[in-house]
Amino acid sequence: MNNIKLYPSLHQVLVNIAWRQKNNITKRSNLHTSRYNQYLIGLIIIYVTLFYYCEIICGDINCTL
Repeated sequence: MNNIKLYPSLHQVLVNIAWRQKNNITKRSNLHTSRYNQYLIGLIIIYVTLFYYCEIICGDINCTL
């Protein structure tokens, strides 16, 4: 009788472990995507800023510093 009661609880434990692992993988994936997006936004800001200052300093778009 105890084995019959143990099986559903063991099954629930295994299901909970599987869901936790899935959630951890999803969180890590989202964190990686967030860091990648921050990196890309930073690069865009740097390029736009450099282009803006190059145009102010040289007065034309085809300027090389």
